[in-house]
Amino acid sequence: MKMKRFWLLLLCVLAATALMQCAKEPTPESPTTQTGEDKATGEESKKDAGIASRTVLAVPLSEEEMKYMKIFYYIPEGENQAPIPAVVTLNTMDQSFTLEHDPSSSYHIQGKYTPEEKDGKKILNCRTEDGKYIYRFEVPDENSLVFMEEGSNPLNLHDDRLGVKMKDKMGFLSPEALEKMQ
Repeated sequence: MKMKRFWLLLLCVLAATALMQCAKEPTPESPTTQTGEDKATGEESKKDAGIASRTVLAVPLSEEEMKYMKIFYYIPEGENQAPIPAVVTLNTMDQSFTLEHDPSSSYHIQGKYTPEEKDGKKILNCRTEDGKYIYRFEVPDENSLVFMEEGSNPLNLHDDRLGVKMKDKMGFLSPEALEKMQ
């Protein structure tokens, strides 16, 4: 049984790695490569439309859908190092969310969030579709989320080497905030 789990886990890691590699290197026939005339030179040019910013859970999104998506990343460092970052995705149109922190888990964390104000702080209460779990995040500004262990269900890892251990006050940043840090 352990050997079967090992191969399944290895397959998942390889698939995730392949997806991440595809997101980094668009090909000429990729749907995210745009062809058009360069207005300055009059020559035909190709440019990457940015698959990483237009893809959520490997599902391509239209420009219209992307207007409503907010993506936040936790980039692990030190003792919390993991090969894949934790990601929170918010859809502001229908107030849905996803939380990815453990690639070895078969449970997909998704549901609806409800915003609230408590003691002058903006809080997002994220409840899973099955109603079993709730996860809370403070919203200090539009480019960051902070995980709140208090009031949240525990987020356990199947394998500490692959996932991100969720801790109190763990900060998630938008791509814009990460870009400013560089």
